[in-house]
Amino acid sequence: MSFWLAALAAALALTLPTGWEAALTGFAVASSALAYLLWRSGLAQLRRAGAVHMPWPGAAPLTRSALDEATALIEDCCARTGGFEAALHGVAHILKTELGALQVVVYRVLGADETHARVSELIDTPPGFQSTEHRVHLRHSALGRAIVAQRASLDTSGAVVLPVPGPGGVVAAIEMTGMQIDIDEDALTTLLTLAQAQLAERAEPACKSRRPLRGGQRCARLGENA
Repeated sequence: MSFWLAALAAALALTLPTGWEAALTGFAVASSALAYLLWRSGLAQLRRAGAVHMPWPGAAPLTRSALDEATALIEDCCARTGGFEAALHGVAHILKTELGALQVVVYRVLGADETHARVSELIDTPPGFQSTEHRVHLRHSALGRAIVAQRASLDTSGAVVLPVPGPGGVVAAIEMTGMQIDIDEDALTTLLTLAQAQLAERAEPACKSRRPLRGGQRCARLGENA
């Protein structure tokens, strides 16, 4: 509506008698600015909506037996993939497909202090690429709380986080948002616990196989500065 009001004011400024041009032009500019702000606000609202749990209406919740295929796929993925990061991305893809998540992000946990964890997003293509390191609060975010608890969690915001423990603490995490399928909570917990155990087995040898870093650094772990 603001956009069309701006267009109408601009048209009237060209057709009405002399004396109204400045007022109508100012009104058109103000309406255009309002239209832009409303558009940006709408985009932000859509992004926030992606993180809200919105199951399909009328669909029966998935039970443990319905997730048997997902369980088998995760076990097969972890057994066949060549490395820890490949297993992370493979399990993340399976969970996104089977659980109906709108967005799935894989993180490498680089270390943590008393209040924040240092993480970077792992990008599937090219393999091994990760984004710039950033900090997440351990108490005020779903990802941070899952890292502290070291177990899979379903947050009140609708985010599902699967932390992956390694030698000494959490070394990676998978975060899912915008769940579109209603799932029985016990069945979801069972599936995520299995996925966590499978990935944890891959995490330990991957961590041990890294070459020692300068200064005696070790694999990043919770509560340790990497």
